[in-house]
Amino acid sequence: MYSESRQPVFKSLTPKEAEEFLAINNFPCQRKYNPLKGRGIADRMDSGEQRRLEVAVAKIKETGVSFLMNGQHTCQAVLIHGKPYPAVVAHYLCDTMEDAWRLFATFDVHATRTERQFMNGRRGLFTDDRLHDMHLAVLQSCGSALYALGAGTDPQFGGSDAVPCNKTAKADCVDKYADDVVFVNRYANHPHLIVVPCVAAIIATHRAAPLGAVVEFWDKVGSGEMLTNADPRKKLREALQFKSQHFSSMRGRDRNKAVFATCVAWWNAWRSGQPRKAVKLGSMLTMPKVLA
Repeated sequence: MYSESRQPVFKSLTPKEAEEFLAINNFPCQRKYNPLKGRGIADRMDSGEQRRLEVAVAKIKETGVSFLMNGQHTCQAVLIHGKPYPAVVAHYLCDTMEDAWRLFATFDVHATRTERQFMNGRRGLFTDDRLHDMHLAVLQSCGSALYALGAGTDPQFGGSDAVPCNKTAKADCVDKYADDVVFVNRYANHPHLIVVPCVAAIIATHRAAPLGAVVEFWDKVGSGEMLTNADPRKKLREALQFKSQHFSSMRGRDRNKAVFATCVAWWNAWRSGQPRKAVKLGSMLTMPKVLA
């Protein structure tokens, strides 16, 4: 958990104090400093148009280490301004680094722009050690896929009418379903597989079918080795490698649903031996269910 360790301090923030705060500006999720943003704040300070600055610092109880949670651009602006400026400084106490990570997420409103940073900040904190060194692309794709799947095999991909995802939920899904993520990671070197709807299909088959069959199917879709033209795995591999041709008219949720349906349709064709035309027609009429 985290909580305020004292009442917020209203004061004039001096350049020296700003330097001290910037010295602890090394939290793992932090974005790089944007000089244009810092200069813009400083210019408003010079003209008197800038509102009171906001700074937040968190101390980790288990390590005693402090981090700047919020205010790197305002502190840089104070240095540019060269004079004290009115500010409010909030102090927080966090039990663990994970609590600090959750606190940090409350300060950044640009969720879509910083999803990678949030996942990177959580990477070394996952409960399962196997997740710590995974490529961020795998973790991000798995986070989105698992958020859509939950504990099942039928994803609910987000859209304009969906409830927005909070910035910690996807990383929490990665931590909760670590075994699924570890399985997906075996295909990290096949970029055409590491896209959200395809990852969702990999996880769905991993949950529904025997492991040997799942490995046999996706290994071939990944590598393409020793596949005939009539093999459903080859058809799926081609569809995933040339997504721009197969799904060019779709965007967002519709595209994700179409890619997932295509993956499951070809899985079902391979698993059941059904004629390819029947499977493709069925996938066009309804979202196919993963065969065990």
